[in-house]
Amino acid sequence: FKSYYDECMDISMEGASCSANIIKENGFYGCKEKGEWVIRPTYESLNFTCEFWIARIEGKYGILSKAGEELTGFEYENISNHMNYAILTKNNKMGVFSLADRKLVLLLDYD
Repeated sequence: FKSYYDECMDISMEGASCSANIIKENGFYGCKEKGEWVIRPTYESLNFTCEFWIARIEGKYGILSKAGEELTGFEYENISNHMNYAILTKNNKMGVFSLADRKLVLLLDYD
């Protein structure tokens, strides 16, 4: 399984009945759980954190749900996870995205 892909990393997903695999295929990352694609390998980077994914496309970051649903656009220079919140950075401004509520709770108005 691991030799078929460019890279394969085992991760433990909270709430999942088993572990999942972050797969790098043809230079892009995706995720398989129980042998099925949860997230197709279309991302430059993919990190699982606090039941959500932080992914990158064309140098910009966005947030995906555990199931791969896009929760934000891919328009941020940086995203960092802080418990149930993500700090989003765009044009040198910062905002806060609530992972629990799946929405921006502080607008990108802060330096």
